[in-house]
Amino acid sequence: MDRDRFEELVAEAIDGLPQEFLDKLENVDVVVADYPTRAQLGRLGRGSTLLGLYEGVPHTRRSRGYNLVTPDRITIFQKPIEAVCRGGGDITAEVQRVVLHEIAHHFGLSDAQLRKIEARKYGRGRGVRARAPSGKDTDSGREAVNAMKQGDIEARLQAVERYCQESRDIEAIKRVKHKYWRCLDLKLMDELAECFSRNAVADYGPRIKLQGRDAILAFLREAMGRLSGVHHGHNAEIEITGPSTARGTWALYNYMVDREAGRAVRVGGFYYDEYVREDGDWKISSTREVNVFREIFDARQSLKQPE
Repeated sequence: MDRDRFEELVAEAIDGLPQEFLDKLENVDVVVADYPTRAQLGRLGRGSTLLGLYEGVPHTRRSRGYNLVTPDRITIFQKPIEAVCRGGGDITAEVQRVVLHEIAHHFGLSDAQLRKIEARKYGRGRGVRARAPSGKDTDSGREAVNAMKQGDIEARLQAVERYCQESRDIEAIKRVKHKYWRCLDLKLMDELAECFSRNAVADYGPRIKLQGRDAILAFLREAMGRLSGVHHGHNAEIEITGPSTARGTWALYNYMVDREAGRAVRVGGFYYDEYVREDGDWKISSTREVNVFREIFDARQSLKQPE
């Protein structure tokens, strides 16, 4: 097949994606090459064939600072695809499969997840591989070539969309928790209220069990009254448990100063949270703080203004 016709097949495979996925393709170039370079082959096992390769920053790793970045690159390798289709495979369907596989990497779907999807559809492969830069391989097999149908494409795209939605939800939950700490430290109680669901519960220690958003805010307003501090939350472990529910664990390091009393406290511990989607936004529905250590010390000397 000449290069122009092969490039048309690649373009048709992209144009055949549902509009909602075309709208989300961002900062990515799709190119055709005859064969992969030695560097692109990387650690691919002997006897395997590289049909396509995604190189770039997937959607799930793009933060607010993602800008002025060179485009992601998806390379479709013509000669290996032609080779695996000489036994009677449909080259059009194989191009569709490889293009879709690499676009799934662009959206953030990992090789392990794609392997599970393809195994459910087609069983184990026989040495034909499409690979992301991680070095982990994904089996496809001749069965995948011959069994490719439009319904299969839609099923895979739905899996990609579910994964992307879960990633967006996790990022939204992280932002809620970050906002909670920021508003707490800056004493922005009106904004802090937006972090909690209406019926939220909080457990800040053995004698501090609170029911309802208003009760939580009243306690925090009083507790943070004359304290100045910065909460450091990290090592987030977020699990989406349902369409509108999630849970998470955070490590905490907190340093607070009471200038009037000349005291300071250092706290290390963990938050165990539950989240709910309420009125379209993720909120904290339950939070429990467990301290691993708590140090209170005299800070009068360190708080002195320089003469």
